[in-house]
Amino acid sequence: MFQGKLIAIAIARQAKGAMERVELIEAVAGEGLRGDRYGAGVGAAQLKGRRKPENEVTLIAREAIEAANDEFNYTIEHLETRRNLLTEGVPLNQFNPSSGSSCAGDIRLIQEATLGFWHKPYVGPKGRIQWGIQYSYISKVGWSGTGGGAAAAPISPKAIDNMIFTSLRYYIP
Repeated sequence: MFQGKLIAIAIARQAKGAMERVELIEAVAGEGLRGDRYGAGVGAAQLKGRRKPENEVTLIAREAIEAANDEFNYTIEHLETRRNLLTEGVPLNQFNPSSGSSCAGDIRLIQEATLGFWHKPYVGPKGRIQWGIQYSYISKVGWSGTGGGAAAAPISPKAIDNMIFTSLRYYIP
């Protein structure tokens, strides 16, 4: 069990509008925070006014901001993160959106980078020959689970795949 605190509340009244701190706000089930862009259905993450329950209220941990500031020499403040609620002592990174199972395959983050080129050594009346090579890097990170027990550290599965593709082609004229 943990004991956390709500440090600050911020809203933006329109999509991409300036964030402002508020002392008190009404939370409406299925809507979000009264007066906020997501509560009004006009947030940038909402497509054509459709509500997305996962984007109605956004949170960030003070510890995450401090860690980013320390590690990357930033000076980010809460309002710059564009998150509604600033918490302290709440393990937000251990949130698991599954039904409570410790072995759910819910994906938290996928990153891909690819680089490649094509070379045409012959282009003429007899057709075209070309060859290419491509490198692809993929990283997949899952949500942390329970780690096998209350005393164990949470496990966050991660997979990395490096791939190289080659191709030799002849095009008939």
